[in-house]
Amino acid sequence: MLLPVIITGPGIASPDQTQQMTQSGVIHESGLTLDRSTINRLHMNTIPTGVTQVFSPLLRMTALALLGSALLTTGCGKQRVTTDNTPAVQARKPTPELAQTLLNSGDQVQAAHVYGQLSSLTTDPLAKQQYQLVAAELYFDNELYNDGARMFSALPATMASEPLQQRRDIVLAYFAIAQRNPQQAIERLPDPRSLTDTTVKTRTLEIQARAFQQLNDPAKALKARLQLEAGVQDPQLQQQNHTRIWEMLQSLDNNGLQSMARTPAGPIYRGWIEYALLARSQGSMDANSFARRQALWRNRYGDHPAATVNQTGDVAPAQLSNSTSITSGQIALLLPLTGQFSELGAAIKTGFTAAHYADGAIAFVKVYDTQSDTAKAIEQYQLAAAEGASLIIGPLSKSAVVNLAATNQISVPTLSLNYIGEDIPGHSNLYQFGLLPEDEARDVANFAASTNYKKALVVNSDSPLAQRLANAFDLRFTESGGTVIGAEIIEQDTYDYSQQLRKLLALDSSNARKRRLEELLDTKLEFEPAIRDDIDVIFMAVDSEQARLLRPQLKFHRAGDIPLLSTAMVFSGEVDTKADGDLTGVRYNEIPWLLTDANQNSAVYQSILQHQPDDSPGFSRLTALGMDAYTLHKELEQMRLDALYSVSGKTGDLSLTQGNRIQRRLQWAEFVEGAPAKISNAIPIEASLPPLLESDI
Repeated sequence: MLLPVIITGPGIASPDQTQQMTQSGVIHESGLTLDRSTINRLHMNTIPTGVTQVFSPLLRMTALALLGSALLTTGCGKQRVTTDNTPAVQARKPTPELAQTLLNSGDQVQAAHVYGQLSSLTTDPLAKQQYQLVAAELYFDNELYNDGARMFSALPATMASEPLQQRRDIVLAYFAIAQRNPQQAIERLPDPRSLTDTTVKTRTLEIQARAFQQLNDPAKALKARLQLEAGVQDPQLQQQNHTRIWEMLQSLDNNGLQSMARTPAGPIYRGWIEYALLARSQGSMDANSFARRQALWRNRYGDHPAATVNQTGDVAPAQLSNSTSITSGQIALLLPLTGQFSELGAAIKTGFTAAHYADGAIAFVKVYDTQSDTAKAIEQYQLAAAEGASLIIGPLSKSAVVNLAATNQISVPTLSLNYIGEDIPGHSNLYQFGLLPEDEARDVANFAASTNYKKALVVNSDSPLAQRLANAFDLRFTESGGTVIGAEIIEQDTYDYSQQLRKLLALDSSNARKRRLEELLDTKLEFEPAIRDDIDVIFMAVDSEQARLLRPQLKFHRAGDIPLLSTAMVFSGEVDTKADGDLTGVRYNEIPWLLTDANQNSAVYQSILQHQPDDSPGFSRLTALGMDAYTLHKELEQMRLDALYSVSGKTGDLSLTQGNRIQRRLQWAEFVEGAPAKISNAIPIEASLPPLLESDI
């Protein structure tokens, strides 16, 4: 759809001007140069070699719907029937009714001719523009570029109404796409968010998706197509859109897909990416592993539209197997069962054993006692390897894991139950997993960024743990584009935080401004101090006792309405609505074992309580760690192969990150009338990305 005539001002080029521009080549309104050979090709109704064909059935069918918003109701039927002016049609008087009859019969080209004739007969300026625009759209949609260009050239640069102007701009965007000038197409298109007409919005998003694809930006192309689908009700058009999504994803390599996966977005977006990676991984794993991963995709995404795509390959989500497999050979479990940390080791062993038996799998597990000693842990590790273990789980203490990594003699795949420092080199066979407090603070920062909080205050106690949490939150929040605009430390053995809070909230500055004004005016002023107005959220790295003191004082200092986030340390572990009444509204993250299984009183949870009467949060977290250690041992290889692969565990949603470190994403709770309550779907799409499908993201 290349346009041979341009409009450089509010008027229309005269025939003489058009002829002159045609002889020498013209500069199109969009800034694209049309030389004589291009114009000659236009008059032959062809597209130059290498120019993209952009008029899909989706565009043609939405063009018909546009007629209803102009003069007529929607026509339907075949897309292109004839290209000549038949005498029968010419002999009839052109009327809107005749055009509608032709559309209903499927003859869009003859309908376009009638609209063109109507445009020359009417004296109503608005109706004239509507007829001309409909005719141009139908010509372009049926690949009659010469006729479309002729009709388009009669349109003024400034249309009579905003909807007509938008449709004119869309036609220009078609032209830019055909000339492989996607950036100009995007600039020409109206902002989809400003469009109220569903059909105009659909056409806009279709061409926007193609433009982004030409720009090699598949993430934005996919988002445009998902947004397009929100306004499409016709099953055929939905399927065409799904097919285009699938073709685009299939054209990308694994690096491209994984790059798209790192874009924070909703479940429909992620489901498409994970499904493409799933299809691509079929040949790289055994049938049982692939079936297990299919089941995981199905459980996570349910009736996702990707399941309806007619694709090349053997993937069929509707025919999923429930078979499972586990690592063959002997599993060695290294835990401190005697000595200082024996109770911790026993809690982990309880969880591991419960998960093992619940799985119903046959696997030989041998337990080695590290005796709460670093040197003994290394000795037992070497013994387990010598005795033929195919996988070693443990050790538990950080010093033992650090020393093990330092030996650089990790010949067996190993899932440690603690982490080495990020500045210490790891090992390809060492997978690090544990209950790292910094993970919880980073999870809070991710939540804050995803909730469009840009500026944060941090309040933490003077304990080493609280300082670690504050540092981890600050670093991740900053990496996510946020800013920590203030931080204060409150001592554990004090109860009055007024001095720190006045400074943190800039109340001292407010009072100072009041005193300066009184001195300047030489009079007393009625004054109510105000806190700084740029605070989006406050992160509290404090325990439950300090939180109970801090929250009322924040309210007293006029910060009661600012959202408060924390980690699980803010909850004592015992529901006490009286003591925690002031914490109502505070949100914190927690492991699923304590937030979901415990609340639902699951059978596994009850079974473990019978063998481990101590259900304090500390021991319960270690039990959950043991359960996830068993679950992970079957998934490590797949997690290593696929950066998108994650496991729903008892300590969180587990994924493998750089350095073979297992990262946890936790669930969220909120104090409601002093008692914690689970929040469903607590983390929305990241604030930097506009919503795609309002009902789904």
